[in-house]
Amino acid sequence: MYAARRHLLRRFRPSWPTASLRTYLVLLLLIATVPSAVLMCYQIVANVAAQESRMKEELRRNANSLAQTVEREIASSMDALAILAQSDSLQRGDVVQFEVFLNRSPVLRTSWSSAFLLDVGDRGRVVFNTSRLRVSTARGPGPEEVRQMLAMQRPFVSNLVVDGQHSRYATVVSVPVFVGSEFRYVLGVWIPVSVWQELIQQAGPPLDGFNTVFDSRNVVIARTLLPERFVGEPLAPQAVALTRKTAEGSQLTDLLGGGSTLTAWQHIPSIDWGVAVGIPAEPVRVAQREAMAAALATAVGCLLLGMVLAMSIARRVTGPLHALATPGVEPPTSRIHVREISGLRDALLTARAQDQTAREGLQRKADEFETLFNNSPIGLAFAQDRDGAQVVQNPAMLELLGLGGGAGAVERTVCHRGQPLPPERQPLQRAAASGQAVGPIELELHAEGQASVFVIANAAPLRTPSGAPRGAIGAMVDISARKQAEQSRAALMTLEQSARLEAEAANRAKDEFLAMLGHELRNPLSAMASAVDVLERVAPDAELAATARTVISRQTAHLARMMDDLLDVARVISGKVLLSRHSVNLGPLLRRVSDTLQVTGDGQRHTVTFSPVDVWVDADPTRLEQVVNNLLTNAIKYTPPGGTIRVEAEATDGEAVLRVADNGLGIPPSLLPRIFELFVQGERTLDRRAGGLGIGLTLVRRIVELHGGTVGARSSSSGSTFEVRLPRIDAPAVGPEPERPAAFRPLRVLVVDDNTDALTLLQSMLELDGHRVSGAVDGESGLAALLAQRPDAAVVDIGLPLLDGYGVATRARAAGYPGRLIALSGYGQGGDVRRALVAGFDAHLVKPVVPAQLKQLLLAP
Repeated sequence: MYAARRHLLRRFRPSWPTASLRTYLVLLLLIATVPSAVLMCYQIVANVAAQESRMKEELRRNANSLAQTVEREIASSMDALAILAQSDSLQRGDVVQFEVFLNRSPVLRTSWSSAFLLDVGDRGRVVFNTSRLRVSTARGPGPEEVRQMLAMQRPFVSNLVVDGQHSRYATVVSVPVFVGSEFRYVLGVWIPVSVWQELIQQAGPPLDGFNTVFDSRNVVIARTLLPERFVGEPLAPQAVALTRKTAEGSQLTDLLGGGSTLTAWQHIPSIDWGVAVGIPAEPVRVAQREAMAAALATAVGCLLLGMVLAMSIARRVTGPLHALATPGVEPPTSRIHVREISGLRDALLTARAQDQTAREGLQRKADEFETLFNNSPIGLAFAQDRDGAQVVQNPAMLELLGLGGGAGAVERTVCHRGQPLPPERQPLQRAAASGQAVGPIELELHAEGQASVFVIANAAPLRTPSGAPRGAIGAMVDISARKQAEQSRAALMTLEQSARLEAEAANRAKDEFLAMLGHELRNPLSAMASAVDVLERVAPDAELAATARTVISRQTAHLARMMDDLLDVARVISGKVLLSRHSVNLGPLLRRVSDTLQVTGDGQRHTVTFSPVDVWVDADPTRLEQVVNNLLTNAIKYTPPGGTIRVEAEATDGEAVLRVADNGLGIPPSLLPRIFELFVQGERTLDRRAGGLGIGLTLVRRIVELHGGTVGARSSSSGSTFEVRLPRIDAPAVGPEPERPAAFRPLRVLVVDDNTDALTLLQSMLELDGHRVSGAVDGESGLAALLAQRPDAAVVDIGLPLLDGYGVATRARAAGYPGRLIALSGYGQGGDVRRALVAGFDAHLVKPVVPAQLKQLLLAP
């Protein structure tokens, strides 16, 4: 709407011609004076018209007043005649007496010249006609007047008539006379013209004007101006036409005798006469013309005087202006009489100084911008036309686009969302063509064989003073580093989320592990507590006592295996386990596992089949046997009683495959990907029959990986299958010699432990084996006994009061003790073992002590 309004204003705005200041000053004067002159002339014309209107109004008032005067005079005569018509003598028909009465009585109206009576029954015969010497008319009315009187039977006023005896003009006024109800007579009077002449003269005609009374035939009855000439004459034809057209009015008309007059007329309807009041028109016209001439003369004089003054003033203005406008001419320093031009000269001098300063400032800014443009790290480009054909780019932009011209420069393709962007769709060209800002938009600059450059592009249109687009300016900012940082951040966020999920899973697994650990510890401890209670209540040789001892032995072994698994998983996961690798045949290894299973009775509720095949691998046999036991234990736990478990070994291309399969419950699909993770277990029943800590399969995977192999699991509704694949080797030429057990010999043994129960039981166990055993409950007493007794071997707990086990071993060796030192500890990591050996111990055992291992260490050479 606003744009349309501006267009209309520009379209209808007047186009001023180019002209000199002198011309514009004259034009300004004309603009200022001509309207005044026109207004003055209009005012004079309006005044003349108003004066003429007032004159016409005054004439109409005079005509109306004159008409009322004539009408009153006629009415007075009619009233007087009506009174006479009611006289007694006339009502009785005594005409003679009535005539005598009229002649003897004074005249009722001085305007009457004589009276007459007509007999209606005798065809209007004049009965009598009064006559006096002073009356100019003594005859009766003519035949036409009589006929009209008889026909009308009402008051009658005649037109102008001529007195035949004296050839003078007069008028007749008559009334009907009724005797009873019979129309008998017509009573009338003669009114001479002199009466009307005197009447209109008394009414007062206008100055240099006239009053006129005329009858229904437009014949002049009386006139104040030259009556002797115009009474009895008809009005001018123009006046006759006007009076017949309208009953009253005012108009410029022809004057009787020649000339024109401003006349107002008024018709008198009751008597069908009219009056007219007029003044000569020529004096009025002369006055109007003189007024108009005076106004025009005044206007022309003022205009000429103004033009002379304007020319004089223009010379004072245009001279200095011409000097100021002439190129290469210094502004005049003399006094200038026009304050504004003087101010203009001063402003031009100031503007010249400011222009010079601004030009220098602009030049500096241009230099600064050029420096910024050429050295900015941001890519800048200017499109100098709407088509983008002429584009100026700074070095940073050329470098981004691969147009720098340096060695190895390759022009890059502008891509958006992985697709090449044609030139006309790129931000700079779009802004130049459409006149709309574009961006920010992320683009990829791709070059074959080089890393892509990511940029943020913006473009804004450049416009002409009229607002039309004439080009554009664009910028590209390299965000490759930020993009990489965002990608790294996203990767870190992904890792963080994954780690958080893993930590949450580990935390849940830890909670589950602690709950399971409590359950797994309480079960054997509860069984052992019950067995101890049985031993206290029955004889040592009773069958129940033997059963109780068997339970204690089995649960102790279970606790030992559990602790070994925990220690193993810690060492294996941390990578601190040491493998004792040599050639191992999987066939005998599976047979040993089968024999152990039969001895322990763990698989007695299932059908377990072994398919041993001679396949050789380079492995630690103890750890490999641990892998088989863990897989077999896992299958027994999650296979219902009566189920089948197969343990197989086979050789494939370069690999030895160890497979444990069952027809149990299978592994849930959601659990299968995480089956080898720490503390992960299958769903447990309320009786927790399966048991375990969720570390067995983790140990399997880590041990297999340490051997350079792989382990996998698959499951279906018919059961689960675990496969271990290890690098296969050729069978060795000669098998290893079997180990021979050491010969028994009794020893002197010192046991040092601050736990009195453990100390007493360990002493009893060694004594039952035939050894002589002494004990100590702290480090200092133990060291004293060791140096005093010099036993063959000493079993020393590490965590002793007063002096720990490391201190006992160090001081004993320093004192020259040569016997065997065996360390006992609840910690079994590699660092613990190395520290014990460094302190002087010969071996390190982890609690709980396995009797066979202790016996083997005591009897070792």
